[in-house]
Amino acid sequence: MSEWRDLPPPPDPDQPGWDLTADDLAAQLHPDPQPGPDPVGVVAVTAGFVGIVFFGILMTLVAGILGAIAGQRARAAGRSFELAYLAFGLSAVDGIVWLVLHMLFDVPITVG
Repeated sequence: MSEWRDLPPPPDPDQPGWDLTADDLAAQLHPDPQPGPDPVGVVAVTAGFVGIVFFGILMTLVAGILGAIAGQRARAAGRSFELAYLAFGLSAVDGIVWLVLHMLFDVPITVG
């Protein structure tokens, strides 16, 4: 068992970083979210909506990739993930609609 004499000396309060409050530390760990939607997320959702009607399999990939990028940007900026989630959902719908249309009907590849 160690005694108090064996413990290292306490840190010097004159060193930088000792004057931070709990609010300052929380602000450093969780930055304030930036206002407004992410443009990449908006483009990803738009690509998902367009993919339901035109170029389904291509827009599935575009919406999925842009949704992943939007999610990374939202995490870095402290924003909501709602646009990224919506883009992924629309990407899945695009893929399902494209598969169903092409399995049930003989339609051109640009449809659905």
